[in-house]
Amino acid sequence: MDKEKIILLIVGAIIGFVVSLAKDWLMEGKKQKEKEKQFKREKLEEISHLLFKRYKYLSDIYSGAAIDIASGDTSDIVLNKMADNVEKHNIDNRLEILINLYFEELRDTWNKWQNIQEKFGMKFLTESIMNNEKIEYAEKLNIYFGKLLEIKNELDSKIKSLADSYGF
Repeated sequence: MDKEKIILLIVGAIIGFVVSLAKDWLMEGKKQKEKEKQFKREKLEEISHLLFKRYKYLSDIYSGAAIDIASGDTSDIVLNKMADNVEKHNIDNRLEILINLYFEELRDTWNKWQNIQEKFGMKFLTESIMNNEKIEYAEKLNIYFGKLLEIKNELDSKIKSLADSYGF
């Protein structure tokens, strides 16, 4: 074989090797992006699920409290409604962790959610019952639900926007 053919063979082998490496590198990058996209999707789904579960939990507690207040039966209301407090904190803690770690875009709206919960939460309910301000609490309950639903819808909208921006 002459020298020219050997050089062409070596150059061809090098080009083939480089192209193969480049293809593998690009494929690996694509796989990594897909994994990240899937991970973000799973976290957004978890946030959405937990947010729904949390809203449902609050809705059940406070609508039950409103019924008890309207009927005048407040004897065990505070103790009964606080029984699931541990689950409430677990859901809130998980939501806060997910938002802080992965979706900072949701943090401001989540803080509004937390503020509304604290403002019209169990402490307010307890104080209203102890001070015999049941009617005031029942009236403010409607305001609370309206604000909470508004913030939940805002969070849902932001979650949908995030999902759209990730292409799912």
